[in-house]
Amino acid sequence: MTNTSSVADSVPSKFYKYRSIFGQSGEFVKRTVCEDEIYFPPPASFNDPFDCRPAFSFDVSDEELVADYIRIAKKHGPPMSDRELHEDAMKMLADPARNPKNPDVCAAIQDRHSEVMTNAVGVFCVSTVRDDILMWSHYADCHRGICLEFDGLGKLMAHAQKVVYTEERRFIRMPGDDNDTSLEKALLTKSKHWEYEQEWRLIAYKNGPGVQKFRPENLTGIIVGAQASNKAIQNVREWIEKHPTFIDLYQARVNRYKYTLDIDEVTL
Repeated sequence: MTNTSSVADSVPSKFYKYRSIFGQSGEFVKRTVCEDEIYFPPPASFNDPFDCRPAFSFDVSDEELVADYIRIAKKHGPPMSDRELHEDAMKMLADPARNPKNPDVCAAIQDRHSEVMTNAVGVFCVSTVRDDILMWSHYADCHRGICLEFDGLGKLMAHAQKVVYTEERRFIRMPGDDNDTSLEKALLTKSKHWEYEQEWRLIAYKNGPGVQKFRPENLTGIIVGAQASNKAIQNVREWIEKHPTFIDLYQARVNRYKYTLDIDEVTL
């Protein structure tokens, strides 16, 4: 899949992943730092109810719909002659329970697509910013967690793709959109409300949700939250000691004069 937006933009030198470090999340983070593992969750677990649930449009001519039906039937259906395929396509067109131009049928197709897309694909989300106050609050346990820093030019992030933010929902046009365009609309498009996250994604199409290994050198730093406890900082130091390659350690601090976070390097 090719994301045209990411091709046009230069790849950031660093990517960031905000995480809590206590409870189950803490165990996952420990495995990331100590065992070089990251988890690709299914989009069904995401906090955005629109994420990976695109809208569909069948606003096409009957001729286009029939042609596309025949194309798909040839590829996925039982063996049929051209005449039988055309007859079956015409029956589909005449049957309100099968014709996707019927709003109820279109809704059923959209719901089924969303169910598959949000459970069968694994998505690892990262950001290009490390000091966003809201993301520290939402994803890093109210600034008590950490932010992992990954090498944007390393092998792990070589296939990261940029998320597109839009005011209106993008419709997958059926037929009409090719596979790459459909996947971009489904997996890489979000509401403008989320634009502050400046998100990029790694997508596991074939393997789906689950754990994947990465090269140790791809993890380059850890930022400790502004409200992290001494215990949290000690845990991070112990994890870093077990990592086979060097990792920079940083501390986020609340700026005394502005609504910003200062990120200072910490001597190990």
